[in-house]
Amino acid sequence: MLFYSVSQVNAYVDEVLEHLAAGRMTGKARYIHEQFVRAWSRMLGNRLTFECDEEETNYITRPDDAAVIYPAIVRASDEGQTCFIDAFACVGGDTLAAMYYFRQLPVHAVQLNDTPASEGRFARLAANVEHFNRMIPGRPKRGYAHGTDIHSFLCENTEILERSILYLDPPWTVDSAAATGISPLREIAAFLDAHVWRALRVCPGLIVLKLPAEAADVQDWPFLARHYSLADRVSPRGRFHVHIFQRR
Repeated sequence: MLFYSVSQVNAYVDEVLEHLAAGRMTGKARYIHEQFVRAWSRMLGNRLTFECDEEETNYITRPDDAAVIYPAIVRASDEGQTCFIDAFACVGGDTLAAMYYFRQLPVHAVQLNDTPASEGRFARLAANVEHFNRMIPGRPKRGYAHGTDIHSFLCENTEILERSILYLDPPWTVDSAAATGISPLREIAAFLDAHVWRALRVCPGLIVLKLPAEAADVQDWPFLARHYSLADRVSPRGRFHVHIFQRR
């Protein structure tokens, strides 16, 4: 059985991303991608098989980043929290990290599956969550994959929100500013307003926002300013900020 250190996992990720950026995901890069999947699997549990494609490698939280993000969320949470919601789960990197760090909480992973491409992504998410569920036989099922949009999920599950941890890693591309002339933060703010804030009939106990490094003052966004206080902010490798908000 092979074991991988955090530094090995990160090295695999860096090399895969370099090949993706150059548009040459063949040969050695595919091998590295396979090694990355195995390495991430080993980091989460020796019996776990993690499913993702080459593009999705770019969206998965790295183990060293998770080791910064999740202890900070644990510190900001309390015994009143009863579930974790990964709102934009992709194939479940953060979902599995949440299942790993929050051993006693049910974790809900939400991923839209309304197109052939997203159906494939949701299928991989569901498989990854089920793999993790099978790792802990004899315990209640803890991971749940939901093939729907986050607005619908929040509207239909109001009863679990008040004591939840809502993790938001919305789609964002800093490079889009050059193409559209619109600040990525404005895009993110409008996206969250339409798809998340307006769907909340009850304020979650904790909101976690993963955003570009340029997003320094999101506590001034109207919804957050009205209902939340910034409890902590961590910046793994300075590439992005993770803002942790507690309900007032």
